[in-house]
This record gives sequence, C-alpha cells and structure tokens, in this order.
Amino acid sequence: MKNNIFNKQKTVFKYKECYGCGICVISCPKHIIEIIQNKDGFYVPTITQKEECINCGKCLSVCSFHHNHKIIVQNDALHSPKYYSCWSLDENVRLKCTSGGIAFEITSQLLNKGYKVCAVRYNVDKKRAEHYLAYNQIDLRQSIGSKYMPSYTVDALKLISFEQPCVVVGTPCYVDSLRRYARKNNIENKLVLIDFFCHGTPSLNLSVKYLRYLESLYGKTIHVGFRTKFNHWFDPWSKDYNTYEPQNRIDWHDSVTTVFHGEKGNFVPETHSRNNIFFQFFLGCYCLNKPCYDNCIYKQLNSAADLRVGDLWGNKYQSNTDGVSGLIVFTEKGNEIIKQITNCHLEREKSNVILDGQWTKAVLRSKTYLLTKWLLRTSLSISTIASVVFTIEHFPRKYKKRIKKLFYMGKDYVLSVLLHK
Repeated sequence: MKNNIFNKQKTVFKYKECYGCGICVISCPKHIIEIIQNKDGFYVPTITQKEECINCGKCLSVCSFHHNHKIIVQNDALHSPKYYSCWSLDENVRLKCTSGGIAFEITSQLLNKGYKVCAVRYNVDKKRAEHYLAYNQIDLRQSIGSKYMPSYTVDALKLISFEQPCVVVGTPCYVDSLRRYARKNNIENKLVLIDFFCHGTPSLNLSVKYLRYLESLYGKTIHVGFRTKFNHWFDPWSKDYNTYEPQNRIDWHDSVTTVFHGEKGNFVPETHSRNNIFFQFFLGCYCLNKPCYDNCIYKQLNSAADLRVGDLWGNKYQSNTDGVSGLIVFTEKGNEIIKQITNCHLEREKSNVILDGQWTKAVLRSKTYLLTKWLLRTSLSISTIASVVFTIEHFPRKYKKRIKKLFYMGKDYVLSVLLHK
C-alpha cells in the first residue's frame, strides 16, 4: 500500500532536477530525504527509504520549485520597498568584500546582538560551497566573497536551532523555501532572511574542473577567492589593505576573476578579468542549473526575503573603484534592522538606480548548453572543453545546427572531429 501511495509521486522525488535548496530534508518527519549531487553537478533530493514514506506532502509544501511562479508573500511587507546605495565605513571590510560589504556589515551587527548567522563559505578540502553557522566574528569572515557554484545547505540547516534568532543568507529560491518552512512551523519571527540579485547557479563540475586546472599549475589549493579587488593573493586577515599600492588594486567593476593560492605558487589574474575561463562559462550562461533558465522568477523585486543585496551596477557609481552595494528593504523587520546599522554609509535611491544592470528575467541558455553540460561530465580538462565550446560559439548559425544534429547522433564522434583526433 505504501508503495502505491509513493508511486503517485506526491513527494519531491518526482523531480529529477530542482533548485537544490535542501529545505525538504529538514521538513521530512521521517528523516528519509537526502540531498545528493547529480551527474551534472547540481544538488537534488532523493528518498533513501521509499517504503517509509507516509505521503504527508510536507516536503512539497515548503518547496519553492514545486510552487514555481508563486513566491510566498512576506507578512510584514512594506507598502513600497526602500532602496539604498551603501558601503562599509571600514575600509578594510569594504575592500575585502565583493562590492560594498553591506551583507557582511548587516550579519556582523546582528551577530553582535545575539543572532546566529547562517551564511556560505568555500570548503577547500571538499571543493564546494557550503552553508555553515557563524557563532563569532572570526567564523563570519569565512563568508566574505562570492561563491559561483551550488551551496550544500543540509548540514547547516540541521544545526540551526530555531529557538534562537538567526539570520540566513542565500539564493532567492533557497530563501523562498526557507520562509515557507518557517511559516508552517511558526518560527518566522526567529529569522532574518537575506537574498541577493542572482544571475544563476553554474555547475559544480565547472568549478571542480577549473580548480583542478589551477592545481596542476600551482599545487594543492590553500586559498581560492572567486572575486577580488587585488591582482595578487595574500592572507586577507593578516595585513592591512591600506599598505597596498594603488597599482595592485583592481576596479571592483572588473573584479570578476579568480585569485588562487597553491602550495607551489599563486595565480595572478589578468587585468581584463573577463578573459578568465571560469567566468567566460559563467557569464556566458553555458552551464547553469536547468531551472535557472526555465523556472527562475526571482529577478528584480521578486523576493521572499526581508532584504536583498548585490553589486550596484549602472551609471551613477561607474567611476567608483572601491565598491558599492545595492540594498532593497522589503519588510518592516528589514527596515528596523537597517535603521540600526551604524557602520555603513546608506543613501536612499530611486528604484531604477538599484535595478539598473540587474537581470530582468531568467537568463537564456547558450546554443552549446547541451554540449557543455555533457563535456563537463567527461574526463576532459577545462581548457580542452573551453577550446571546443568557444570555437563552436563562433561558428555561423547554420553550422551550429548541424553540430547539434550530429551531437545527438554520436557525441564521441562529434568530439573527436572537434578535437581533430
């Protein structure tokens, strides 16, 4: 009987792909859901003991992917969102962070007020981004910087005690699911939710291959930063940024690059960082999670968070080389938090200043998306994959269509032709 119920597919197991937020894991009363990495480098749920499933539907009730096109509404939403340009008044913090450092300052001050912080760090040993709990300022430092890959959330979610106030930072889809969970369990008042302007999540296969490429040149990874305002690596907490000369600085508008410190040496980014292989794949939308193309509705003002942060692009601050954050306040809770922020410059802005340069709708997939997705599953190096993919991108459109047809006929044959083997 249980198997018949399960076969009706009223659980998250019905989805072969999703946002991978992991909220379904903590919602399951039988504790039989796990998050695994699929062959394309994204996290998906699986039910470990199908016979134990009671078909309660709790996993789907908190799933933002399941409720696609219907973002949960914040109970204390402001009549109209408030918009700010902002940056940390601590120069060291501002220069360590990706843009203006507003997310770090907000979480830092809430941490001082007794909140726990659930944020994202990069785990060098496991070569993955992961949510973790910061209990003090030293812990919180690990959250600085962007991580362009899926985050493994489950371990941190299991550690959160929802009896204590906690601020959580994550992608918009993750935050949407978490608010659904919080509302169903009457713990919304314990959480402050922060999301960010999200382009999309690239495959973990991409970052793993790229870092293996760097390790082949510079040795085992000691430190990696996916965006930086300096053209060399150093321990960001052992020295004062003020000691570095201006020629070592990178304008934050062009800081889309990777700084790598290995046992045998350091990777020094190029001045024009968009030549970086990793970011060519990311910015070109070659290998994002499929729902990022087909299902994402979280652009512009579409958010379930209390606060939304991100880089402030556009014209107003294009001459600013130190970093400026954009901030949107959606709820009364978020508004009260911002009123108490003391270590930041905050300036009210019109909506168009904050939204200028941000994605207005879900990204379009590259013409070579299927090929790229498959190539990243092979044993080929990132440099070889890049040479194939970027070469095809420059082909006339008619040749791309022919390659696509051949690709379905025989992937190995097409690859051998493209690599001239």
